[in-house]
Amino acid sequence: MADIAASVLTRLKNKAQASGRSYQLCLQLFCQEEFLRRLEKSKYAENFVLKGGLFIYSLTEFDSRVTVDVDFLLRQMPNTPEQLRVVLEEIIAACDITLTREEWYELYLASGHLLP
Repeated sequence: MADIAASVLTRLKNKAQASGRSYQLCLQLFCQEEFLRRLEKSKYAENFVLKGGLFIYSLTEFDSRVTVDVDFLLRQMPNTPEQLRVVLEEIIAACDITLTREEWYELYLASGHLLP
């Protein structure tokens, strides 16, 4: 079960050491970039406009703390919590690697964040 998650975490630790960045930052960027990669491949790519700290970081690679969240402006789509949940689940489900819910949970816990 944890083979893919363990492999990802090991590669992120190695990347952190090689780049001089913290493991936490590399894990955070990985999760954010993975979501953006899935979004780009989805039918919703034109509906989400990236903004905020991650947008600035992606343009400048400014070496300060990256925000934990990813900010978007939604265009031409409903924005109730229920509708957004369906859209986000569809985006997250669209990937070439299938992780189980437990593996995603493992990655999430490794990031150092507490579940709400």
